[in-house]
Amino acid sequence: MGNTDKIYQKIESNLFDLSYLLMNCDFDQSEEEKRHIKDVLNDLDDDEKKIVKKRIKDLDRVVDKGLYEIKQYAINSSNELNDLVQEKEMKVSFLNLMKHVIYLDGLVHENEKILLDEMMKIWDIQIKLE
Repeated sequence: MGNTDKIYQKIESNLFDLSYLLMNCDFDQSEEEKRHIKDVLNDLDDDEKKIVKKRIKDLDRVVDKGLYEIKQYAINSSNELNDLVQEKEMKVSFLNLMKHVIYLDGLVHENEKILLDEMMKIWDIQIKLE
């Protein structure tokens, strides 16, 4: 695997982690959120599914520890993304993706706002939740 591929893999991994944490930081995964994860898994080959399912188990352990741990993990992932991606336009796209994830269940939970605020602070970009 080339260096560029490793970078893309890290970006994808961090984006998945942040999305999953946003879906679960309200401690109530909705049917829409469950369907989204199922759709993601359906798009993967068997080896990729194994990796993502393991990642989900690891992230569930973070969620089980509570909001503080979720926030710390999200901050670390956001910092890593910030180091990997310099283009502001890409970071805006990432935030818009996170906004979409927040709206999957039709509700904006306070914990989701907290995580999104941390991402915006780290990436030095502001977007509105509308």
